[in-house]
Amino acid sequence: MSRRALLRKLMPGAAEPAPRFVVRVDRARCITFMGPECGACIGQCTDDAQALRLSRHRPEFAAESCVGCGRCISACPTMPAALSLEPVAHARRPGGATDRS
Repeated sequence: MSRRALLRKLMPGAAEPAPRFVVRVDRARCITFMGPECGACIGQCTDDAQALRLSRHRPEFAAESCVGCGRCISACPTMPAALSLEPVAHARRPGGATDRS
């Protein structure tokens, strides 16, 4: 059972926790952005999280669903993985800035 599902079970009606992680997709390494379909990262999330989905045959990330399990990174067939996981506090904003800058 995921942390989120456990929280819902133990504390029904509690507010959803704020997103804690952001998955970054390196388009230069991601097979899907090079032409052929891959999708190895899709469906790897724990239980009901499903933070990565395919949108127009490309991975699309939903931060509100990510629990930081890292299964998508482990499933990525590229070396090094085309995905990386960053805590929200360190996530880059548009333009390359971080939340700490």
